[in-house]
Amino acid sequence: MSNYFISTGDRPYHLSVGAVVLNDHSEVLCHHFPILKVEKLTATDLFLLIRETLELGETLETAIHRGLREEAGVKAKIETYLGSHVSMFPRQEKVLQKTTLYFLCRLEKIDTTKRDPNDPEASSEILFLPIDVLIEKMKAQAARYGRTDLDEATVLERVKTLNRP
Repeated sequence: MSNYFISTGDRPYHLSVGAVVLNDHSEVLCHHFPILKVEKLTATDLFLLIRETLELGETLETAIHRGLREEAGVKAKIETYLGSHVSMFPRQEKVLQKTTLYFLCRLEKIDTTKRDPNDPEASSEILFLPIDVLIEKMKAQAARYGRTDLDEATVLERVKTLNRP
């Protein structure tokens, strides 16, 4: 059976989970891609949160933990659900609707040597940035490329309203 969470030509809908991982300084873990080529998009200086496509039979929590391990070499504790972000962007000849369910996580351990080298995000640099810096970078890159999937600032704004230390 194919993974029905992944978009196809006749079903341009995609479901994934995302993580906002905070360290002890309340900085946010993110991917930084100096250059990223995806289909017809070539982006430079791109910042993204951890996002992972669900696998069949997998719980949301398991997908979060798998994504953190594979993409960043991170172990983190899930604290709360932050809501979803729906974005629309062109893929091949259709417009893809991507829904990502985000969770706030607290960093427990990081070892970037444990990243999966076969993961598409393995080429990124893993950084921790102040939340306001990352919000501005995400807003700017979304405007620069005209893609709402590159703007996770609304999710980060939700974290700020939680008044977490």
